Amino acid sequence: MKFLNLLLLKFFLICVKYHGIESHGRLLDPPARSSCWREFPNNCYHDYTDNELFCGGASVQWNHNGGKCGICGDNWSGEKNYERNGRRYTGHIVRSYTMGQTIDVKVELTANHLGWFEFKLCNADDLYAQGLDANHDCLNKNLLKDTNG
Repeated sequence: MKFLNLLLLKFFLICVKYHGIESHGRLLDPPARSSCWREFPNNCYHDYTDNELFCGGASVQWNHNGGKCGICGDNWSGEKNYERNGRRYTGHIVRSYTMGQTIDVKVELTANHLGWFEFKLCNADDLYAQGLDANHDCLNKNLLKDTNG
């Protein structure tokens, strides 16, 4: 099961529109759940606005949800389309990695509004066994580091 954690890395890297982010962009490599259709058109939901998962917008995120955002960029208090059991979740695994491996990540920024990207990883085996997805508590345990500077 521990290897499954590494297979799920792509799922958790989709948090590019995490708490406090105000940019428009998409995670292309490894592809985010909302963008994997660009590489795997037969296995993933086609979301032509995959660069717009911005927590429901700044007003919703900050005025209604206290700054909270779903792990896939969804409105915290709204539908979680790309989280496990969401209507756009397919479970398609796009990449496999080994523990300790250094990987390159490719992000396409389509509008810069002074936001930033954070990449987090968590061991979600226990959560998956319960039919749940990763969550903020799990993801906040491991902020990945940029080895390029």
